[in-house]
Amino acid sequence: MALAAGLGCGFTASKGNEPTGSENLPSSGVGPFIKQDFYCNTQLVQPFVLTSPGDGQRGGPALVHDADGSFQIWSELRRGDGSAEILWNRMTLARGTQCRDYDVSVTSDRTVLSATAAWEAGAVGAPAVLVEDGRYRMWFEGGEYAGIGYAESSDGVTWTRGSAGPVLIPDQSWEAGTVGSPSVVFHDGLYRMWYDGNVRGARAIGYADSPDGATWTKRDAFGRSGGGRDDLAPVLTSDQTTWELYKPTDPAGSVGAPAVLVHRDPLRTVYLLYYTGNLRGRLDTRFDDIDSSLGIAYSEDGLVWTKAPNKRECEAFDCPANEINPNVAEKLPIALGPKVEGSYNSFSGFSIVDEAEPAVVEVPEQLTFFMLWHQVDQLNAKIAPGLAPDDESLPPDGFQGATGIGFAFASN
Repeated sequence: MALAAGLGCGFTASKGNEPTGSENLPSSGVGPFIKQDFYCNTQLVQPFVLTSPGDGQRGGPALVHDADGSFQIWSELRRGDGSAEILWNRMTLARGTQCRDYDVSVTSDRTVLSATAAWEAGAVGAPAVLVEDGRYRMWFEGGEYAGIGYAESSDGVTWTRGSAGPVLIPDQSWEAGTVGSPSVVFHDGLYRMWYDGNVRGARAIGYADSPDGATWTKRDAFGRSGGGRDDLAPVLTSDQTTWELYKPTDPAGSVGAPAVLVHRDPLRTVYLLYYTGNLRGRLDTRFDDIDSSLGIAYSEDGLVWTKAPNKRECEAFDCPANEINPNVAEKLPIALGPKVEGSYNSFSGFSIVDEAEPAVVEVPEQLTFFMLWHQVDQLNAKIAPGLAPDDESLPPDGFQGATGIGFAFASN
């Protein structure tokens, strides 16, 4: 079963015919994830579980599935002045109506963490949250990506910082003075963190582990640790040139904003890494000329990663049938002229359909993976309201859904 070439940042796939991965990949959680349409008579407007208010941009979500079936969301709200805070919401799902597989309801925003420490430089965001024996643990980035901090909570809403300063700082040359976007799991007796560095350049993903979640040791893909600069290389870098690069002439590309989970299938336990390709800098209040996409890789040790194959890189030779990077399925029925300069993923110079900073949870009893991510959809939010102004199922004039947190699922 082969995938059709995609429009925008992914590949199209008919519902029920999504790929399940090549023979070398895990059998589930691979994708592509199917986005939910909030407006049933058009696929021009991408859905948003949470929109971005005012001059802010919402991104960097963390997602936890509770025993009662609901979800908790922590997300970053970055404002135009560079300040940022972490918000909390509860999300519930119901059986979908009309065109949707799920109807989604989300509680009002609640600020749960604001920048107070000097090293945070007025901004906290990109949270990673674990729940252990009823106790919540959060790792988050500070302002200017200067480090990763740590906090604890008994309810996920009221947080206390666990240290006066960051628990992870940039000290390797490839990090270029910036670390952020942590993703943390506890597995085989260790806390394991994946993070990104060099966020304004050749962005890449590094690894560290800890016995307690507070004291971290960075390692490279061989498991080696080191105390000095230039000792440790990142564990994931850009090499799929048609979507991880900003432009075809980009010498390095970038991958970042990792989201890792431990997946157990009948034959083995693997780490699944969802990440962003072609992601530049911080979330911004303007629409940059970018077109980020979400990809997937897997690993048996969390250090050496195998990316899902990329169809557009292997069309010239024989390769597995189910090439699925990027792995978020686009549902856009239009195709404008291709861009001459810039990302291979863009429709045109004025089209921005951008997915970044994923959060993924697996709900084994439902055989389903759920994903949230930061979405920019400038073109479609501007065009769709004028298509049929008398159709109430279309978004109204003035629809402000140009950025926000999107929702998708994969049941393969």
